[in-house]
This record gives sequence, C-alpha cells and structure tokens, in this order.
Amino acid sequence: MSDHAQNTQDGRVESTRRYIRQTPGGGLAFVPYGLIPAVGLFLLSLFALFPFASLSIEDKAEQAAMTSLRDAGEGWATVKASGQWVTLSGEAPSLERVANAVTLVRTARATTPFGNARPVTRIIDRTRIAAIVAAVPGRDDSEAQIPTGTPEAMNAEAERQKIDACEQSIAVLFVESKIEFSIGSARIAEQSAPLLDQLRQAIEACNVDITVEGHTDSTGSASLNDGLSMARANAVRDAMIVRGIPAARVFAEGYGSSRPVSNNDTQDGRNQNRRIEFKVRTSDTP
Repeated sequence: MSDHAQNTQDGRVESTRRYIRQTPGGGLAFVPYGLIPAVGLFLLSLFALFPFASLSIEDKAEQAAMTSLRDAGEGWATVKASGQWVTLSGEAPSLERVANAVTLVRTARATTPFGNARPVTRIIDRTRIAAIVAAVPGRDDSEAQIPTGTPEAMNAEAERQKIDACEQSIAVLFVESKIEFSIGSARIAEQSAPLLDQLRQAIEACNVDITVEGHTDSTGSASLNDGLSMARANAVRDAMIVRGIPAARVFAEGYGSSRPVSNNDTQDGRNQNRRIEFKVRTSDTP
C-alpha cells in the first residue's frame, strides 16, 4: 500500500491511496489451497463407498450369517455376501430346514460401534432340496442309499419341493413389508419400489410362473372390492413386466374380500386382509 498526494489548480490537495495485492513468498492464490480439503473429502468418500463396503460390511454380513447357521446346526448351508445382500446356497435336508436357515440369516446380528445390528438386508435363496432316498431292504443303514419310487413320482416330488421352496423365498420378502397402494386405488405407492425389485429377482431365481393375487377387506360392496383387488393385482403384474419378467410368466387374479386371513372387525385385521400375495403357478393351473 502507498499514499500519493498532489496539488490541484484551485489550491486543494488530493490524496490517493493505492493497494497492491501480493502473494507472500510468490506462492499460489487462495483458490488452489481451498480445493485441498474438498479433494481430501472426495477421496475419503471413495474409500467409504468402495473398499469399506466391500471389505467391512460384506465380511460382517457373511460372518454373522455363518455364525448364526453354525450355532443352530444348519451347517449344510453356505452364504456369500454382496454388500448387505446374502445369497444362501447348499443342499437342504428338507423345506423346513430351508425356512429355518433363511430366518437365521435374516435375523443374524453383528457387533458395530453403535451396538448389535442386523447386517443382512436381503436374502437370495439358491438352496436345493435333497433327493428323496430310502435304505435298500436288507442293506445296513451305514451303506449308501438310493432313490426310491418311479421316475415320474420322484420328478413330481422334486417339482413340488421346488414350488414350496420358491414360495418360501418369496414369502420371506413379505415378512417385514408389503406392497402399499394409494387409498381406494390401484396406484402403487413409491415406497414399495424396492420390494417390487426384490420380488422380481426372486421370480427370476425360481424360474417359474407366478400368479399375483389381490385381496381386500370387507369394507364396501363385494363388486367394488372384486374390481379393486383385480386392478391392484394387474398393477403389480404390470410392475413385474416393466422390471423384465415376461408377460407370459406372470398372471393376475382378484379375490376381493372372499379370502380373509384375519378378522375384519378390527383395524389391524383389515390391514392384514388388504394384501397382495404371490403364488407359484403350476402347469395344471387353469
């Protein structure tokens, strides 16, 4: 900064103050220095989003699931985590053991800085049901076992078990959530989009045809409820088709209030009766 004074023609004195901007030591201006914290924050975010998720969260999800299965005696099952999604695989002794394994993985808990929490948010069921076997007459139990019955009977039983396992994997998704609609309409609520995505993946994994069933409570006339349940079932069917399920593999049925699962005299009962169900469609379904 410097001051400069000069006389004017009328005798007045004018003073001029000049400012000279200088960078100490000839260094860079402020802007590049100000970017350093932003770059550091960006790099920290990348570390949190990628290495941390893949190495820490996946490891916790797998360890929690495997510990829960092992402690409950379901050592036949194996798990593989992708983020907080876990794929369950292995050859199960029975459908009941599959259901138990799914429940164990879904409720498994891991230690976090904020206390115990459930690291698994989604389960993909890829388990198989063991073939039906029986001891050969006259052979010791310790010897190898062979399949019994005709090929047709065994194929039918295998198909039944496949259907049961598929319906179980879909039913798991409805344990803690349901497909929501706007009141009195067939418009699917936005918060149901993640559930619809998971249902689509379950159908693809099963590789079967599905019937979407719409149900209502007993409020209103029977004809109104029949129409509403069918419209909602069709809306869910359309949502599956949009997500990539072939139209020929998904069907819709509306049952109105004819198949309640709870008492329509209470609010909680009516909430349970207003529902969408997914059923595996067998080859002999009309």
